[in-house]
Amino acid sequence: MSDELIFSDVELNPTPIVETGSWWVRNERANVNGVAKSYSVTGPHSLQMDILDIELENGDRWLETGEKFTGPRWVHGYLKGRLRITIQSKNGSPAFDLTIPTPGVKNPDNYTASRATVEELLDLDARLFDILTEQGAKAIGTRAELYEDESSRRRYISASLSDEDCLAPIIAFVVTRVVALLKIHDRLLITGEITEETVSHLIGDGESSGKSTITSALIAGGESDAVEFKSSIWFEYKRAKSDPSYSPKKEGYMQDNIIKSVAGFLNTRGGSLFIGVDDTGKSLGLDNDIQLTKSKDLDSFEKELHELLGYALDIDVVVSKVSSSPQEFRRKTIWRVDVEKADGPVFAKTSKDPEAFFVRNGNSTIPLSKQTMMEFIKSNWVSSEGSN
Repeated sequence: MSDELIFSDVELNPTPIVETGSWWVRNERANVNGVAKSYSVTGPHSLQMDILDIELENGDRWLETGEKFTGPRWVHGYLKGRLRITIQSKNGSPAFDLTIPTPGVKNPDNYTASRATVEELLDLDARLFDILTEQGAKAIGTRAELYEDESSRRRYISASLSDEDCLAPIIAFVVTRVVALLKIHDRLLITGEITEETVSHLIGDGESSGKSTITSALIAGGESDAVEFKSSIWFEYKRAKSDPSYSPKKEGYMQDNIIKSVAGFLNTRGGSLFIGVDDTGKSLGLDNDIQLTKSKDLDSFEKELHELLGYALDIDVVVSKVSSSPQEFRRKTIWRVDVEKADGPVFAKTSKDPEAFFVRNGNSTIPLSKQTMMEFIKSNWVSSEGSN
C-alpha cells in the first residue's frame, strides 16, 4: 500500500469488497436495491474497522462505518450509525461537504458533524486537499464558490467529484471522521474525561470480514426481493415460547421454509438468505438449530444444511449457484446463503409436494400453479434462449 493512503497512522486499504443488496429508504417507505463497497481500515489502539460506500438505484449515496469494529469504545459510539457523509448531485456532479466532529451547542458531550475551516481540515492532515484532488476531486471550496449556494451552509467547505467511483469520499471519511475522532479521543484520555476502553463486534480478515460488514448492512435494510430472513431451519421459536412441553426435533414443514426460499431465489433473480435472524432483523443465532444436528456443532450444521438443499433441489444447481458461510451479527453466529439465478427452472421437493415451483414476489416466496409456472418459465428462460 502506498504512503499516500496512510493518514496519522490510520491505514486505508483502497481495494473494496463489492456486493449488491437493498436498503430501507424512509422517504420512499420501501427497500431500494443498490451496491455496497466495503473498505478496510486499521490504525492506533488496535483499530480494525470497515467503511461502507452505499449507492442505491434511486441515486441516494452515503458513507458510514460497517459492523466490524475493534478499537476505542468512545470512537465507535460516534461512528456507528452517526456522522455519515452524504454524497449529492451539485451542478450535475457528485459532491460532499468536508465537515468535522465538534461538541454540540446544547450538549457538549454529543459530537455532531459541523462546518470546518480550511485550517481545521489541514490540521487533520496537511496533504488532505492534494490527495483528494489526486483521487478524483475536481474542485474544493466553499459551497458559495462552487455552487453559488446562498443557503445557511454557503460557507461549508465542499468537494465536487470528476469521477463518481473515485476514492476521494472514502479518504475524506477516514480523515474527517476516523482520524478526527481518534485525535479527540486521545485528547480526552489525557485530560481524564474518558478512560481507555475497547469494543469488539466483528473480527476477521480478508474477504470474510468485509462480507460480514456488508451482511450487517443488508440485514439493516430489511427483507426484500433479494433478502430473506429465517429464524431457523428446524427449531420452532413460536412453539417454544407458547408450549412449555415443546420438545425440539427436526420437522419437514419447518425445513420447507429454507427450501422454498432458496428455490425462489434460484428461479427469480438470486438473493441472500440469512438463517438465525427473525423477521424484524433481530439476531437469534444458530445455537438451537445446532443442538438438533448429529454432532451438535457448526460443521454438522453446515453439512446437514447442504444435504437438505442437495436432496430437495437439483444438486448440480446447488453446487454451482449456491454458496454459504457463517457470519457474525450482533455477537451471534448466523448463516448466510447466497444464491445466483439458475440457468433454467428449478423444482423443489418439499414435505407436501415432490415437484413444487417457487419464485420471489417482493419480500415473499410464493408457489406458482402449473399454468402460471409454464408462462413464467417461457418468459424467463425459453424466450431468452431463443433470442441468443
